[in-house]
Amino acid sequence: MHHLRLALLLALALPACTVPRDTPPGDGGPGACEQSPDRDGDGVPDVLEELLDTDRDFVSDADETDSDGDGRDDALEAGDTPCVSLPDRDGDGVPDVRDVDGNDDSVLDATQWETDLDGDDVVDGLDTDTDGDGIANTIEQDASEPVDTDDDGTPDALDPDSDGDTISDAHEAAGDPDADDVPSFRDLDADGDGILDADEAGDGELTTPPITCDDEIDVATGEPADDELVDALDVDRDGDGVRDGDERDAGMDPCDPDSDDDGFGDLVEYARHDVECEDGTEEACGCAIDPDCGIPSDDYYVVLPYEAPSVVRELELSTLLRVADVLLLADTTGSMGRVLEHIQDTVAVPGTGLIDRIRDRVPSAWLGGGYHDDFPLGIYGSGDDRVFGIAIEMSPPERAADVQAAFEALQIHVGGDWPESNSEALLQVATGRGGAWSMNGYFYTIPRLSEDCEDGRWGAPCFRSNALPIVVHFSDACAHNGPPGDHASCSPYQGFTPAPATWSDAIAAMNARAMRYVGINAGESHCEDEPGPAESAPCFFMHQTAIATGTVDLDGRALVYDMPQGATSTQEFVDTVTEAIDTVATRIPFDIDTALRAEPSPRPEIDPRAFVRDRRPGCRATPPIEPCWDAPDGIPHDRAVGEVTDEGFTEVIPGTTVRFQVELANEVHRGGPHPEVFVTWIDLRGDGVTVLDSRAVYVVVPAGDGPG
Repeated sequence: MHHLRLALLLALALPACTVPRDTPPGDGGPGACEQSPDRDGDGVPDVLEELLDTDRDFVSDADETDSDGDGRDDALEAGDTPCVSLPDRDGDGVPDVRDVDGNDDSVLDATQWETDLDGDDVVDGLDTDTDGDGIANTIEQDASEPVDTDDDGTPDALDPDSDGDTISDAHEAAGDPDADDVPSFRDLDADGDGILDADEAGDGELTTPPITCDDEIDVATGEPADDELVDALDVDRDGDGVRDGDERDAGMDPCDPDSDDDGFGDLVEYARHDVECEDGTEEACGCAIDPDCGIPSDDYYVVLPYEAPSVVRELELSTLLRVADVLLLADTTGSMGRVLEHIQDTVAVPGTGLIDRIRDRVPSAWLGGGYHDDFPLGIYGSGDDRVFGIAIEMSPPERAADVQAAFEALQIHVGGDWPESNSEALLQVATGRGGAWSMNGYFYTIPRLSEDCEDGRWGAPCFRSNALPIVVHFSDACAHNGPPGDHASCSPYQGFTPAPATWSDAIAAMNARAMRYVGINAGESHCEDEPGPAESAPCFFMHQTAIATGTVDLDGRALVYDMPQGATSTQEFVDTVTEAIDTVATRIPFDIDTALRAEPSPRPEIDPRAFVRDRRPGCRATPPIEPCWDAPDGIPHDRAVGEVTDEGFTEVIPGTTVRFQVELANEVHRGGPHPEVFVTWIDLRGDGVTVLDSRAVYVVVPAGDGPG
């Protein structure tokens, strides 16, 4: 082999003739090459040979018929137009007449004129694919020295199995399916699936073709499909979207799209394991090899190959109210002592108190506390009075003791005139914006309470972003700056800089957050049946506020209740409050639509919401989904929903089940080395704020040819 290497280097070292074909003899002019003599009659003009001695035998190439000494006459290697170009079979820049290995198979041509390794009737010395594996010698042979990938002593250009994996080069070819810059015929794991080609070859016999998985599908449709790739070159031999190496590591069968034969494909069960198996004990762990696992009927695992046809699913959602934040807002001026005692006596009693009774109506209800008196300026209030304050922010049931303590700490204040700061208090509840006022050189300030809220919570009591905000307001007095048309005794504020909030300001702020308002009259008036203006009474304020915030039941009744201070039973107090919450939860209609929110993406550059192409009420689908909704028990079907829009439903009675059509498509991600799961939530919203129901959509993108 060293002699061959030396011969090649010597041949490359000798200069080639570069005389132009139109140069005349003797003077370098035109026609020199064509008119040059050919002393040895080999078809190569002397002008191209006389300065060369390719085989170093001290005889000029112009005077011998086999310039390179390879045993083949130059006349057979010179071609028909030597002055234009001399043939160069292997493209190495050395013409065949001077190339001792003209086909670049790492074997001297001189030894190959009588052999035909691949039996193709082309002698090996002239064969550009000596071993007949379909891969040219120039690909199998390095420019400087022979390549022997498997170190078996046979150069790749002569070896039908260059890498020794028992799969012939003819079957593996020179492609690079795993993009590792090693061609398949030299790669022991050509598809990069973590399984050696020798293990995917089949029977280990070079003469037999490598095996191909018989149970192969199109991952987009789940139907049988053949990608015509042998297993050793197929990163996903069963086509189920999970790479063979991942299937092997998970105990799955790489040649079975449903390894546990439970009717759910390996890809979605593998994805469920990936999403839901956190510590190895959850039901989803090992789902793809557990026939008792499967996919729950209310989970949406959707397989979306890149640019495959879109997938349409029906989505059923409930409008039951499940999440609410209830703020007990108490007037704490002198005449309200008995109501404050009722709150303190009942709020945290296990089983029968306000916290537990409200949770019976709304499973995820939190409770908070606030209070108001009036401005301690001028005639409006005394020094200890407060326009508004928070006793405790919205708190889960686990903090019942804290809620109890917060109400225990509240005290009754003196007040000034009869009307109170109801409007400013409600504005502060909705915004938490605080403020500063002056009158006759005196100042009063409310801190910006919303700054204390975290995790997207809002308003003074830090309402949760997905909860229905409900204010239960206890008072026995009307308001300064109340609704237009109230009794003259409920006079507007005067003398303040700047002016305190108006009732319209408060309503606008509350409606911007889809808040509900329940008024509980603690005075001697009968507000339930007397909604009109009355001297100093809260009735008109409460009714107008409930109506303006949409807190009106199916019978058109604003949610205003009477709680006379003479009530002796704390049970009556608790029943009244919980009845109000129950009515809000079951008899106050919502306008509903859907919104998308995403879990953190496995690829920060891809927003999981991008996989949801369209969503619309089932009534607007083609063909429409029937029935488009189911009414709650006791409610006629046509009464459960007002109208259907392109985005949702209006005037929906809580408890109605609604149906949407969702279209999903993958136009954003080709897929990487492994299957990936993108999670997006479809939230059913009431009045654009309250999350009534949610469904997680698990978008499974099969392994693909995108970057890792």
